[in-house]
Amino acid sequence: MDYVEIKDLVVFAHHGVFQQEKELGQKFVVSARLYLDTEAAVTEDDVNSSVHYGEAALEMTKFLQAESYNLIEAAAGRLAEHLLLTYSLLRKVQIRLAKPWAPVGLPLNEVAIELCRSWQPAVVALGSNMGDRKAHIETALKALDENQAIRRLASSTLMETPPYGVTDQADFLNAAVLIETMLSPHALLTFLQKVETSSGRVRTRHWGPRTLDLDLIYYSDLILHSEDLTLPHPEMQKRDFVLKPICEIAPNYVDPRYGLPVSELLARLVK
Repeated sequence: MDYVEIKDLVVFAHHGVFQQEKELGQKFVVSARLYLDTEAAVTEDDVNSSVHYGEAALEMTKFLQAESYNLIEAAAGRLAEHLLLTYSLLRKVQIRLAKPWAPVGLPLNEVAIELCRSWQPAVVALGSNMGDRKAHIETALKALDENQAIRRLASSTLMETPPYGVTDQADFLNAAVLIETMLSPHALLTFLQKVETSSGRVRTRHWGPRTLDLDLIYYSDLILHSEDLTLPHPEMQKRDFVLKPICEIAPNYVDPRYGLPVSELLARLVK
């Protein structure tokens, strides 16, 4: 992807663990690569089709001077997120934040952190079979919309489906949403679990009834196996109540395990 680069912007700011650093301040050097599609800027020669590097440099300066962070990691990460939220054309931001006067008592040129933040596609499945099922799902959608680090791109219709696994319970309302997010997979999972908890969900029985169920199905093309998160969601390819809503909004989303679009996974399941 193309990018606009701002290199070695000098900013006097007040980041650091020591009180003296916070009070006196010091020089920081920041560089940024702002990734975006520049095709419109090239063909139209219009500043509104790109990111104005002068305005972006001023925005970076103002942001770094507005707050005081203990760690340059925090300052760089928050700056990257701020730029993604400020400039809608940006897809990814790479930041290098250097501290030339790091108080370590040793002869060094600088210490620095370099990191990236980007908008990543993800798919979340929603379900409810207790209380006002529709209201629970609508509340979850509102919570997604209120999180600045999440953009809802498409939502399926609500589908009523019989329970899976444990059948002695009420029918579910199910749906799916296609989002893009700058949250990491684990941070997104934590957020979804907080939304579930706020709906009154209590985890008492596997596959049991619930006020709200939010499952992270896909995160970009990531395949992940960790203690608390597996991606893509395990066995979702066996569940039509997951595949059908996804197919409604993103039939060509490719499952990274099989290299097949979800529409093909559903077609194989219903044969």
